[in-house]
Amino acid sequence: GAQTSYNSYPLRVQGASQGIAVRVDGGESQSKNFMSFFNGSGVIKGRIEGQTLSQLQSSFRFIWDVTMGGLEQAFVAAEGVACGFQLDGFEAGVMVANTAILGAQWVELTANYELNVGVAFLSGGADYAEWLEKENPDERLYPGEVVGVKNGKVSKNTTDVDHYLAVSTNPIVLGNMPPEEKEDAFAKIAFLGQVPIRVVGRVEAGDYILPSGNGDGMAIALSANELSTNRFNQIIGVAWESSGSEAPTLVNVVLGLNKNDLSDRVSSLESEMKELKSQMDQIVAMLSGEAENIPIEEIATTNSEAEASTPKPLGASLPFAKAPELSKEEFEAWLDEFGYIFEEQMSAVRANFEERDIDYKRFEEIALVVDSPIEALRQMHDGTFLPTLWDNFESRIQANR
Repeated sequence: GAQTSYNSYPLRVQGASQGIAVRVDGGESQSKNFMSFFNGSGVIKGRIEGQTLSQLQSSFRFIWDVTMGGLEQAFVAAEGVACGFQLDGFEAGVMVANTAILGAQWVELTANYELNVGVAFLSGGADYAEWLEKENPDERLYPGEVVGVKNGKVSKNTTDVDHYLAVSTNPIVLGNMPPEEKEDAFAKIAFLGQVPIRVVGRVEAGDYILPSGNGDGMAIALSANELSTNRFNQIIGVAWESSGSEAPTLVNVVLGLNKNDLSDRVSSLESEMKELKSQMDQIVAMLSGEAENIPIEEIATTNSEAEASTPKPLGASLPFAKAPELSKEEFEAWLDEFGYIFEEQMSAVRANFEERDIDYKRFEEIALVVDSPIEALRQMHDGTFLPTLWDNFESRIQANR
């Protein structure tokens, strides 16, 4: 019978104030399905499954947060050395200090993740997503990366595109599922809800999240006062949490609820335009002899005030946006001086992962940073790996030269 007919359903539960209770033996884990959905051919189409803390610690976000936290600490250590710390004493204390920091970071992340342990359907996903076809089927798109959508196809390119979205990490609803054999040619793209997005630089809750413009999957954060009008259409969403790190951070961003966020800004711009039009009308009237002369000081003052309230262009508040580039020779000299700090720091991160039997090598970009930090830095510098992150770090290097 029809799906809207009660009599079409062979299994019906009725009669009490509650519905169905499902209880399985043993602890919850991803191998324990509380409910599974199969089609007529016996192929599973969906499930409600459990999660354990160890499985959460093996998740992309946990591994990313630990790795990027370690990378940020390495840059902080390098900055400290560059600012004049005694090399001998500092070098001897790098591993001890950073191991303690990593331990504290691990405890904090574990505590936060433990609160989210439950069933996957309820605890993890916070966005509505759809499978969208990749422009290039071979391109790797990772959770939290910013993408551009052009004619319904996605890529990391954010130039001349129709929409700016992000790759979903763990959607609670995922639509438009492709055939299993074609799944690699598609990506899970978040349309609505809360999505962790990779943001470089400091973030304040309420900032607007926009693509970096480098086509590297990264985003940047701008406050309402820093956002120029020609970038309104590039807004991906609004940050719902803050980050004080300069390294890439997965920031919780809300998509689809910011349509009216710029109303105050637009009203302010409209008022400025009306004021400027009024001034121009007065000047035209004065030049045509239809009105008395207006003291030029008043016009200049008014114009200065209007100019002062004009939004700063992109980069005005981002010191890393136009950082002078280190030459290859200068970069290699910097690497010779400070590279050991990154190797030691990533060695500590790797030891933490191995101690907990966490397979970080499943994620190629994380494996590159953890196992080959010097090579990762070289690729950052030449623009083939996380160029927005390098722009940020390079500005700090230049400041200490």
